[in-house]
Amino acid sequence: MPAHGWIRPWPGAKRGCYVPRTMSSRPRPTAPWTQRSAKLDPIDAGLVTLVDIEGTPFSRAVVELDLPSGEARDRLARARFAAHSDHQTSVATVGYRRQPYPGDMPSGDPASSPSVPAVDGLRTADLVDAMGRMHRHRCAVLDLVSPAPDRVLFGPAVTISYFPSCAEALPPERFNFARLFYEAIEGGGKDRVLVLASNGHPDVSLGGGTKMSRVENHGLAGVLADGRLRDFAQLRRFGFATWCRGEATRWGGDVVTPFEANRPVVIDGVGIRPGDFVFADSSGAVAIPAGQVVEVISEAQRIVAADAGFMEQIRTEDPADVRGDEH
Repeated sequence: MPAHGWIRPWPGAKRGCYVPRTMSSRPRPTAPWTQRSAKLDPIDAGLVTLVDIEGTPFSRAVVELDLPSGEARDRLARARFAAHSDHQTSVATVGYRRQPYPGDMPSGDPASSPSVPAVDGLRTADLVDAMGRMHRHRCAVLDLVSPAPDRVLFGPAVTISYFPSCAEALPPERFNFARLFYEAIEGGGKDRVLVLASNGHPDVSLGGGTKMSRVENHGLAGVLADGRLRDFAQLRRFGFATWCRGEATRWGGDVVTPFEANRPVVIDGVGIRPGDFVFADSSGAVAIPAGQVVEVISEAQRIVAADAGFMEQIRTEDPADVRGDEH
């Protein structure tokens, strides 16, 4: 046997699934397997095991399996798989929905968050500066466009992740915007921010005025999308804020389709979990962990006050005694 190791396939599979060296040292699940559907390709089983049983983020699993991302994603989408007792998965005959989060990546819980201070007068840059004093990870999204650029977007995130379209693997009657939207706001939609992750398709339309009317109907704060949206004139008439990659004229459903709701997503390299707070204005967007939103906003307000003090000092400064402490 190669030193890299193998992972046990599902019951009934005829061969094992090769696992690269980086995975071979990980502990194997000990709870019993539960067969939920027959005829599971063992390679699919291995991939799903790495992603859903061991809790490995999908993108990392693709790298560690040494598969082209398209091939790995296609295998994952085709799989009809069983569930480990620690990571319960409900399986439909034509698709799947994973729930809840792996234990090492909890969702933010906006319902239990303390009272959130107002963000009036704050900018994305202020919040990014405040985040930078607590963290070193990337938290800002740039180059966003809005049909109403004077509107500020703020609230806890609910998410919909998109996936390359394939009617065979992702039947439209299950994987569609309406169904995923209502899954996303199942716990309540009012004042939430709908985050749409295109997963590598920033120039494709993720929806338009008709679909986004649900955002208005259910009182969401608005939309942050890392793809394009259609019908800017219609979106402008709605009361919510919208920030995206630009306006589209062509339907994008033949390229991507809504895939799953309320899972962690990546927007322009920034990780956003459901419940994390999103702020967006004309300069960009920032994602704030739900558990730190009060602290971050308070720090941003201190930064604004300090900057105002610096401006007053600059107004009366002596050119012979310039310190240059301002940002």
